[in-house]
Amino acid sequence: MRWRGVRLRSGEEGYRRRRCGPVLAVAAGVGCRRWAHSPALGDAWILEFARDARMRRRGGLGAARGRRCDANLAGLSVRAQSRDKRLPKQGNSAPHTPVAKRGCPQQGNSGSLAMHLSPEFTQDSALAAAVGGMGIGAVATIFAQTNQRLLPSATPDAEVWTGMVAGAFALVSNPFFALVDDASFERDSLQSLGLVRLGMAGLLVGAGSKLGAGCTCGNGIQGLACFSKASFGFVLVFMATGALAAYLVGNDFAPAASAPFSWPLARAVVSIAVAQFFMRANKKVSNVLGGCGFAASLVLAAMVKPSKIEGFLHFSAARGWDPSLAFVMGGALLVVGVLWRVLGLVDLPPMRAYAGRPLDAKTLVGGACFGAGWGLGGLCPGPGVVSVGTGSLPAAVWLGAMVAGRGLAGTAPAAKAS
Repeated sequence: MRWRGVRLRSGEEGYRRRRCGPVLAVAAGVGCRRWAHSPALGDAWILEFARDARMRRRGGLGAARGRRCDANLAGLSVRAQSRDKRLPKQGNSAPHTPVAKRGCPQQGNSGSLAMHLSPEFTQDSALAAAVGGMGIGAVATIFAQTNQRLLPSATPDAEVWTGMVAGAFALVSNPFFALVDDASFERDSLQSLGLVRLGMAGLLVGAGSKLGAGCTCGNGIQGLACFSKASFGFVLVFMATGALAAYLVGNDFAPAASAPFSWPLARAVVSIAVAQFFMRANKKVSNVLGGCGFAASLVLAAMVKPSKIEGFLHFSAARGWDPSLAFVMGGALLVVGVLWRVLGLVDLPPMRAYAGRPLDAKTLVGGACFGAGWGLGGLCPGPGVVSVGTGSLPAAVWLGAMVAGRGLAGTAPAAKAS
């Protein structure tokens, strides 16, 4: 081992020939501090090495050289103590703070995953999204059992759409049912996009839902519950194109305000679902109640907020990712996937026809159109219809463009879907 031209030997002869006891001590300290985790460990090496050299010299080289070693040892101790005063203490009083690498975000104690989640995504918002998704699944199950077909949201259905608009109006405007306010629908976010852009988004969403025979509710929930290959392909394509459109356009929506879990609204969702179930003898009333429950579930899950869709589609390092939509779809798929098999709804002819659709170019093009419109406007058919119930002019323009897009897309597939 060499340090600055001095050959370090372990034997006593090396110390005598080189006469470098202090140099050895300093060299050992420098070498140790290069690999040590703390300066205190390097100081211990210095003092131990110097003490060993001092004892060797006292035994073999006389008292004069031993005194010089003592002086060198004292100097090393003084320098080490003065340096320790300048360095921060590394004990229990000062926790160790890791130094972030260049280009990497500083991570907190909660782990790397929490650093990438949006601050708007809280435990209450996750619970609201899951409960809202379960409400959508319950509404779809009761509707399918009552009408022997899939729940439509993109396909114009007078009874369901009436219930959705009426439910949103009742939740916002009627003082007896005033469970939410206008902030839950983010009207300003829709107005900031402009009517032209909303019209283009509505056209694309309408054409995509027509070509692909469904949207997030039809293909994303009911189709996946039936294990439809076409629905799997449609969902993958519209998720990818939606994320790409949101990234390219860069919707600068204001982050959704974190709100506590609304127990009154959750009780309203459950009450409407119970009423829909017991009114199955009257299909029209049951379907209208199903539309009201669908609207209340979307509002509870905050899916009527374009910023929530933006937070899911467009991952931003500064803002983070909002996985609320995944919780909504997960809760709905859990209810639909279990109850449809328990009740035997998957064996109905409309469900079999919908699940047996081929995965063709028409479905993939429909998914691409739907995802592009979804990323442009932040609305899909269900939230768009519900937002009209609040009297929003941008939502009405979007809905009219969506209906026009469905008409321009041509004839619908044989299986009717949402």
